[in-house]
Amino acid sequence: MPAAVPALAAEPKVTPEVVRFASAAVPPTPFAAARRMEAEAPVMLAGRFYRAGAAKKADETVPALVVLPGCLGQVEPDLEAQLATRFARAGMAMLVVDSLLPRLRHPQCQWDDGQVDRVADAVGALDFLVAMGGVDPARVAVLGYGRAGSAALAAVA
Repeated sequence: MPAAVPALAAEPKVTPEVVRFASAAVPPTPFAAARRMEAEAPVMLAGRFYRAGAAKKADETVPALVVLPGCLGQVEPDLEAQLATRFARAGMAMLVVDSLLPRLRHPQCQWDDGQVDRVADAVGALDFLVAMGGVDPARVAVLGYGRAGSAALAAVA
């Protein structure tokens, strides 16, 4: 008779901390600059920050992941919780950015005119993580779901 497979220990839930941070400033386009138009002001964003597992030393930094949801504006809650738990267990922090609510936008799956905003939001999230301390700026990744994937690529280019 084969040996029973031991049950996996339940992973402890990681609770997000709601954080606020500014998107990066979007410089004026060449067209706007020629007409002496100002750059758009940064938008104050909200995000859900999941802390990494305990650091071994006080001055130790951890890698982090910035998550840009797709056109619906959020990652499916169970998937977000699973990702956060697994990354925290691996010693990584995770920040899920809300690009839609602070701009009072609804889900925009038919036409997404917010790519420039999402790039600025990703850069703002990266700046926030580095400024808060404890995150290694050389080990921050950006993950974009759906149309936010191109914004993630542009943010790290």
